[in-house]
Amino acid sequence: MKTMQKLLVGAVIVGVGMLMSCSEKKKSDFDFPADKIDKKVIGRWVMTDIDGKTLPTNGKEAFTIYSAQKGFQSAAFGNKIWLNKAEFKLEIEENVLFWSVQPNENVQSFHRHAINFVNDNELDATSHAIVIDNGDTIKNVGPIRTRFTRVTDDFAKEIIGTWEGKLIVEQDEPAEMEKAAENKKAKKGKKDKTVEDVQPVNIEELHRWQYNTDGTFAHYLKTGENWELTSNTVSEYFVYGKLLCSRWADSTGGDSECWGIEIKDDAMKWAALRLNEDGSLYATSLDLTRVPNEVSAEVPKEASEDTPVENPAEQ
Repeated sequence: MKTMQKLLVGAVIVGVGMLMSCSEKKKSDFDFPADKIDKKVIGRWVMTDIDGKTLPTNGKEAFTIYSAQKGFQSAAFGNKIWLNKAEFKLEIEENVLFWSVQPNENVQSFHRHAINFVNDNELDATSHAIVIDNGDTIKNVGPIRTRFTRVTDDFAKEIIGTWEGKLIVEQDEPAEMEKAAENKKAKKGKKDKTVEDVQPVNIEELHRWQYNTDGTFAHYLKTGENWELTSNTVSEYFVYGKLLCSRWADSTGGDSECWGIEIKDDAMKWAALRLNEDGSLYATSLDLTRVPNEVSAEVPKEASEDTPVENPAEQ
């Protein structure tokens, strides 16, 4: 406990250190004895909302407590943080949980959750999270009210295989030279509208995702009659209950995204809430169908070497 306090205080300004200190915490009226908290929180949890507001799917994180001393965390935030069952040492004092995880050699993330109540389905906490990159605090969130739901269904095994889906993509607007040519035609009466009046055209793209048992995936795009493998050097995923998170990278950069998934027989549905520029949320979805594993690809060595070791405690 004292070790965690020293790390937290040393990592942030004094005010934040005081806020996260055990001595300053406000005791909660939780509905179970403090010495039994580990038995209540043991299990798998996915974050669903913060301060009563629904989270965008890319903002979700998950954790598992499998003993009073240990757990692991999973989360994907852009290309900076990728936690695929990252194990942590858990410290508990009364109703407060502390842990830290290190997704890479530069980044370390500290977490404090003061449990307000927990039952068979839900865990409510007052939380604080700090992320440090090369000694600089890049994220300092809290105190916030967080709510987690217990994971019951899990599609980690069902997703293995190849899936096909159709994406509707908005095509770019015509280039300036094309606009000028079309407008010239319009002035001669050959067209009723100028190019500026024409909305961008939506086109359909066929995609395939091949999910492998080692935590890697291969992505294909159909060009003409052929399926072409995209040239990502890192292609990893994890399924945590109904949360599917993937990350990819190539020579031009990388990113990650998360979806909520449902699988029934040979049909899979992806659904997600995404952020608009104004901060509002919009819903997006994709329907996929399982297909015979007729495409095979060699997973790049970079991807397989970077794949985290599975934690046997989740099995």
